[in-house]
Amino acid sequence: MANETTTTSLNDLIHSEAIDQIILGANRPASIHQLVAWIRNATGDTSGIHKFPRWDKTDVPAGVKNEAAAFTFVEQTTNSASATAGMVGLGRELTYEAAQDSMRTLADLIVLNLEAGAERMTADLVGLFTSATNTSNLGNVAFSLTGWGTAKAAFKAQNPRGQRLAYIGSNASLRGLESDLRTTGAALLSNPLYIDGQLINNPGQGYRGTFEGFEIYETGLCPDNDADTISTAFCVVGDQGALGLAVWIPWMHKVRENPEYAGDELFSMSRYAVAITNQSNLREVISED
Repeated sequence: MANETTTTSLNDLIHSEAIDQIILGANRPASIHQLVAWIRNATGDTSGIHKFPRWDKTDVPAGVKNEAAAFTFVEQTTNSASATAGMVGLGRELTYEAAQDSMRTLADLIVLNLEAGAERMTADLVGLFTSATNTSNLGNVAFSLTGWGTAKAAFKAQNPRGQRLAYIGSNASLRGLESDLRTTGAALLSNPLYIDGQLINNPGQGYRGTFEGFEIYETGLCPDNDADTISTAFCVVGDQGALGLAVWIPWMHKVRENPEYAGDELFSMSRYAVAITNQSNLREVISED
């Protein structure tokens, strides 16, 4: 047996001294997948593949129909993006000694597993940015207001379809954008079009506010493009958005007693898949890390 949780693992919690019973949470980036993903319940699916179907674009033929001629027939077709299910999870073993001496239980570890699982889902979802077919590569430079305008215009030129447009940024890209906003802050604040709540003004990570009509999200889980640059994205979020998340098995927890090692085994698992549902609804932005 390896990697079991013992009294040595929890040495900071063993009561050899007075210890606060409220423990600081692990330092994890805010999970945003529930806010930006197109989430589908696949628990009833009988296969390991979930399809996100969409209509193909058809155009009305140009010109005027001749009075004696028939209308031109246009075939309506569909296509889809597929998400293939995968099982993810982890196991922990808590010895009876560790549980008794530290006064912590499997319930504490379940909470930790839930947080770790949420981080894994967000990382998998935003990891799709590097698979976008539309990219604005700004290079190893700070993400400035100029870069914002260039990439946003290119994204809108893709004719994205959806009600909620968003920018999902990294700590580095938001750092650059906020720096530029400070430089021009006096002009922005004197502009009556910029009212309270229309600037990036929420602290921390996660949802940060809005800017020029786009929802702004920040996560420390954006994927690296290379050693010097990072990938962020403009996209449609929510239902019928660009980032699909199909869930076959929500996070579940199973406990198994292991008397041979005088402990309990906890297994936390989920079965899900992510996919880009519509490349026209997504644009990768590469900038300084």
